[in-house]
Amino acid sequence: QAYFLRAYLHFTLFRLWGPFPYIDYVIGLDDQWDLERMGNNDYLNRIVADIDSAYDCFVLCDKVRRDPMPGVAGSLNYSGFEMYRPNGMACKAFKSRVLLYAASPFNNKNGTADWEKAAIAAWDAITVAESKGVIILPLTDLVSGIDRHLNYYGKDVCEESIWTRTMGGQSWNWGGGSGSVATIFNGVMMAHTSSSGIHPTQNWVDRYETITGRPLVTEADRAAATTAGEYNEQNPFIGRDPRLATDVIYNGSPCQGWGAASGPTKNTALIYMNADGTPSELLVTSWPGRSYTGYIIRKIWANGSTKNQYSGTIIFSDPLFRLTELYLNYGEAANEAYGPTGSAPLATYTAIGAIDYIRSKRGMPPVRAEYRGTTADLRPRIKNERCVEMGFEAQAYYDDIRRWMDLPNVMRSKLIGNIPNKVTVSPTYPTGFQYVRAELPIDRQTAWEEGMYYLPFLNADALKMKKFVPNTIW
Repeated sequence: QAYFLRAYLHFTLFRLWGPFPYIDYVIGLDDQWDLERMGNNDYLNRIVADIDSAYDCFVLCDKVRRDPMPGVAGSLNYSGFEMYRPNGMACKAFKSRVLLYAASPFNNKNGTADWEKAAIAAWDAITVAESKGVIILPLTDLVSGIDRHLNYYGKDVCEESIWTRTMGGQSWNWGGGSGSVATIFNGVMMAHTSSSGIHPTQNWVDRYETITGRPLVTEADRAAATTAGEYNEQNPFIGRDPRLATDVIYNGSPCQGWGAASGPTKNTALIYMNADGTPSELLVTSWPGRSYTGYIIRKIWANGSTKNQYSGTIIFSDPLFRLTELYLNYGEAANEAYGPTGSAPLATYTAIGAIDYIRSKRGMPPVRAEYRGTTADLRPRIKNERCVEMGFEAQAYYDDIRRWMDLPNVMRSKLIGNIPNKVTVSPTYPTGFQYVRAELPIDRQTAWEEGMYYLPFLNADALKMKKFVPNTIW
C-alpha cells in the first residue's frame, strides 16, 4: 500500500503541476531541499517502478483481489474485505494509465516504443482483471438493474469495479445547500441554492454519434448525417448513441416528478422558452439553480430531486479504475503502436477490436469503415469514444485533452448552448420546439494561455526555489 500510495500521490501531483523530484529518502536537516524537477517521461517511469513494487507485494500477500471471486460468499462486500484499500488489480490498471500518459504527445520521449509499452501494460491489466472476475456491465438492464449506473450509484462496488471509492448511503440531497452531491452533481435538481451543478454544453452533446455511428461533432459532420437521413437538428435526440439518454437530461427526456401533473409531459424534463418569453420550470431562476445550456447531468446523478425525494438513502460511488477504461487505454495505445488492425503481443484484440467491444456493450455498432483504415483515421474516433464513455468521471476529460495536446483548441473554442423555443408543430419543427444553437455568455466561456497545461505555484513558493523551476503563473 505504501508503494502504491506514493506512486498515486506523485501521479496526482504530476497531473496538476507536472514533474517533481521523486523523493524516496528522508531529507536531513543539512540536506539540499531545493531539488531539480525530473523530465516528464522519466518521472512517470519512476512512478511505474513504485507501482511494480506494489504489485509484487500484493501478489505475495494474496491481495490482487481483496474480496472473494464473483459467485463466492462475500464477493463485493466493500467494508468486510476493506475494498477501499488498493489491490493488485488496481496496480495493473494504474500502470496502464501512467504509461498511456508517458506515451501521449505531451510526454512522449521514445516515439512508438512508448506506445508499445502502454499497449502491453493495458493488455496485462485487462488480463489480470478479467482473471479475477471483473466484467464490463451493459449500459442498461431493465430486468436485473445490474448495469453501468452501478459504477456511480446504487452499490458501494460493482462487477465492473477494479478500485472504487464509495461515499456510502446518503440522502437524496446529501450535503443540503453546500454538500458534495448537491453542489457538484445536480444543483438544479437537488436544492442547492447557489450552484446549478454540471450542465453539459451542446459541444459535448454533439459527441454522441448517431445510432449508426456517424459523428456529429462538426457542422460538416451534421450536414452529412442530415443528408443521410440520420439526423435532424430540430428533432435531435432520436436515433442517437444510447448513452446520450443515460448520461444527459435534455428537453423532453424522462425525469421522475417533473413536468406537468398529468398528460404527455408528465415525468419529463421541461427545458425551453415559451412563445411569450417565459421559461419552463427547469429554466426558472427561482428554482435552486437552473440550466444555462439546455442540458443537465444525469450519468452520475441518482435520480433523486426536489420533486422525487427518496425516504431512504442512496449509495454514491466514484470509480477510480474500472475495466472499460483499460479497453480504451489499450485501443488507443495499440492504434498508435501497431495501427487499427494490429495488436500487442499475446493480446486477443486488435486496436479497433477493443474499441468495437466497448461500443457493443453500449448498444453501438462497430466504428464505421471510413474511420478504420489508418492510425490517423481511427484516432479521432478513439478520442471521441473515450470522451463519451468516460465523461464526467473524475478528471478524465481534462487530463486527456492535456496529454493529447488538444487543450489549446478546446479552450479557444466557443462553448455552445441549445435552449429550444416552444413553437407550433410543423414539418420543420416536428417536436413543437425550435432548437437554437447559441454561444454561452462571455462569463461562461473559456480562455487559453500556454501556461495552462499545468496549475501554477504560489508566487511566494516560487521565489524560494532556484533549482526547482516553477510553472508559469497565469
